[in-house]
Amino acid sequence: MKLRKFDYKKESTGETGARKVLVLQESNELVEGIDLDKLDGWEWKSLEAIQEEYEKKMKPFMKAYRRFKKENVTGYEQITDDVGSLVQGAGLSETSK
Repeated sequence: MKLRKFDYKKESTGETGARKVLVLQESNELVEGIDLDKLDGWEWKSLEAIQEEYEKKMKPFMKAYRRFKKENVTGYEQITDDVGSLVQGAGLSETSK
């Protein structure tokens, strides 16, 4: 996950404001994530601890991290909405390698 700072103009009011967002998902059209300025101090600390734990647990798997240019991707489909069904969505069993 990435932390991004940017100015955002609300379509409904035309108002522009600074945002600090923990990005959970990003596409060409959207940035989705947690607006850190909407959190209380204790919520921010809790989120920070969760993020640190997540990164620590993901570290052994980063050897398989890859980047793919969207222009070279075909047959792109979403196979799962949540990480809980990641193994099932990928067609893997718990004993698969």
